[in-house]
Amino acid sequence: MRLIRKISSSTVNVVFAGSLSEDYLDGTGTNAAFNWIGNMAIDKQDNIFLPDYDNKNNFRLRKITPNGVVSTLNLQDNTGYNSNGLPNSKALYSTAVDASGNIYVTANNNSLIKKVDPTGNVTVLAGGIFGFKDGKGTDARFNNILGMTCDATGNLWVSDCNNHAIRKITPDGTVTTIAGVGTKGFADGEGSKAFFNYPYGITVDNNGVVFVMDTGNNRVRKLEYK
Repeated sequence: MRLIRKISSSTVNVVFAGSLSEDYLDGTGTNAAFNWIGNMAIDKQDNIFLPDYDNKNNFRLRKITPNGVVSTLNLQDNTGYNSNGLPNSKALYSTAVDASGNIYVTANNNSLIKKVDPTGNVTVLAGGIFGFKDGKGTDARFNNILGMTCDATGNLWVSDCNNHAIRKITPDGTVTTIAGVGTKGFADGEGSKAFFNYPYGITVDNNGVVFVMDTGNNRVRKLEYK
């Protein structure tokens, strides 16, 4: 996956950025190059942020402007979790961005969420050890985060895939399980009465309603939280 394609409202499909070459190459449009692209996020200025990784466990966080200009973000990390300032994993996977321009990154088969502020400073938001536990910052536990999205108030919503749960993280890093109990299944209901089966993609609309791709149940689930 080395091309970013743009589909207009009239269904015109064009290459927006990237080429068939594998590389970390900045530039405009097809003069830029990517390796393997993870889940993308868009900020309120319509900039695209995406994780980019190669088969040598090198990772980059890339930015694409609305005009198709691709750049690699310069990150400063002093968290002790080393991998170019990003979570250690063979596949940097998911990003989210909040209204203040903070970027959140995590990886496949990972339990750590990092926060990148607009200056490129990297800190740990939550997690770092596998498990299933609510709490603040590194006291919280996750097991394979495969989807993230931010709501209008700055909360980060997470598909905690192998825990079969949907988690909410406040801006100060406090993690709360909103739905799911840590075991897979299928049931609608409130909080611990709801069951998921490997939840994956997640997004939130302007009204704060969360939608989840419940992969193992072949369904899209709707979560209304007040």
